[in-house]
Amino acid sequence: MSAHSPPAMTRVAPEQPPGNWAGWLRDIARSVNQLIGLTDRPPYTFATLPVNVTPGTMAYITDGSVAGWGGNAAGGGTTRQLLWFNGTVWRVLGT
Repeated sequence: MSAHSPPAMTRVAPEQPPGNWAGWLRDIARSVNQLIGLTDRPPYTFATLPVNVTPGTMAYITDGSVAGWGGNAAGGGTTRQLLWFNGTVWRVLGT
């Protein structure tokens, strides 16, 4: 192999995206940055959640009282919950 030969190509497993690696990596980076953004924010109580936010915004509360995924969030409890704003109400994403 000469000094100017291209490097050997790495094989791609079938479950990996065969094309558009740059786009795939950008999507991963965007998701990681969103998760980091959630951990950098202070937790809210339900009463202190922001009201004028963009649909798709996520927040973390410490006083959730709704059991189950997808329900309308409510305060007054002791459960820590991840919430998502759908444009109208905050929904529970996880407990």
